[in-house]
Amino acid sequence: MEDSRFWDLVESVTKRVPDIEEVFDRLVEAVSKLTPNEIIAFKQKQCELNDLTYRWDIWAVAYILNGGCSDDGFTYFRSGLILGGREKFEATLTNPESLADWLPEDFEAEDFMYIANDAYEKVTGEEFPYDRLNYEGQDDPLGEAWDEDDLPKLYPDLCNKYF
Repeated sequence: MEDSRFWDLVESVTKRVPDIEEVFDRLVEAVSKLTPNEIIAFKQKQCELNDLTYRWDIWAVAYILNGGCSDDGFTYFRSGLILGGREKFEATLTNPESLADWLPEDFEAEDFMYIANDAYEKVTGEEFPYDRLNYEGQDDPLGEAWDEDDLPKLYPDLCNKYF
């Protein structure tokens, strides 16, 4: 699936539905209008975008803004970054500290990870075929690892404000 089609689908819902739980339901509805192959392509693109944010610098900012961030929490956080829309997502890739300018409170979106799964099951009556994805994922975050003690030196303004 092309980037523009993916983003159009996501933003067609997120820009007009303010309640996060309703966003998930509406996204399942929108993705359910796709063919089974397109739903798989949607999931493929979602995984690829999620991998782009599997970086230590983004994890550091998530850790600061949330007062901590576990492995699972970071996975859900990265899913939520996509829900912010293309412009905010790309700004985050360029400057992770920009998250502080738009990040809503209680920001995490575990349910977004399963939008394609739910849509696929709704359309086909079958479980999502993970074996059809061309995706292995990264084993480790990209970039330089950090310790909590390093964060005030790396992100002094964010730490002063949020940590």
